[in-house]
Amino acid sequence: MIEQYFVKPSTIDRIRRSWLAPQIESYVAWLHEQGYANPNPKGRSHGSAE
Repeated sequence: MIEQYFVKPSTIDRIRRSWLAPQIESYVAWLHEQGYANPNPKGRSHGSAE
C-alpha cells in the first residue's frame, strides 16, 4: 500500500528495510481506510522531494 503514498522506488525500499516498516505499513493502511486521498496522483512529477 505504501506505493500509493510514495513515488520513488528508493523511498519505498528504504521504508521496507526499516525496523519500523510494519508500523508504517499499518499507518498507511489506516490512512487509506480513513479516506485520506492519495497525495501522489498519477500525473505528479517524480522530481519532487519526499
